[in-house]
Amino acid sequence: MQSIRMALRSIGGVVGAYLILSLIMVVVVELALGGASFRESTVTVLAVAGLSGILAAVLAGYVGTSIAGRAPRWHALAMIAVIAFDTTWIVVRGVGSDPAWFTIASGSALCAGLAAGAELRARRRFSS
Repeated sequence: MQSIRMALRSIGGVVGAYLILSLIMVVVVELALGGASFRESTVTVLAVAGLSGILAAVLAGYVGTSIAGRAPRWHALAMIAVIAFDTTWIVVRGVGSDPAWFTIASGSALCAGLAAGAELRARRRFSS
């Protein structure tokens, strides 16, 4: 029973992090900013979208690894794998009008934010 609970927390942490990240990005980028596109958005919109994405990823990494409850760095790796897959899918399929380098840079920033959030959680956990 304990192993089932641990597995569900692991899955919940990764899925929860993705949902948190997605929800914040939709609210900030799509609803508040009206979308962000490399070719069409102002530098200010791109900067706000980028910064909010990184902050959302830090929060998602922290909360996701908190839900998982153990091995925050391994769970962060799973979260990063989801974002890496998503980014790869967008680039390979040609979804959107942004250049590939911009999509890859955006995905990489989200991965870094997730790792930072997980690291904050790991340090908090071990310093308590």
